[in-house]
Amino acid sequence: MSRISSATQVGNEPASLDGASVTLQGNVQRVFPSRSIDGAAIAEILIHGAEELFREIRICNRFTDVKGNHVILEAGSKVEITISVCTPKE
Repeated sequence: MSRISSATQVGNEPASLDGASVTLQGNVQRVFPSRSIDGAAIAEILIHGAEELFREIRICNRFTDVKGNHVILEAGSKVEITISVCTPKE
């Protein structure tokens, strides 16, 4: 069984994980109407390649495009989910 370390050592210095990232593909499965006062709907996203019990996430369905316009996801929309590593500043 292979093991992946959390950081690879380069010379005498450990490699930094800060800024490391992975981008996963997904699809919006469903959009649930708002149950909160702020009126934000919830988007359920299926993440491709994730383990079965952890494939779905639910997030607020309120986004801003590059022009600053408010947009919402619809069922069937294709999305990319990026997970980035950041180390706390000392």
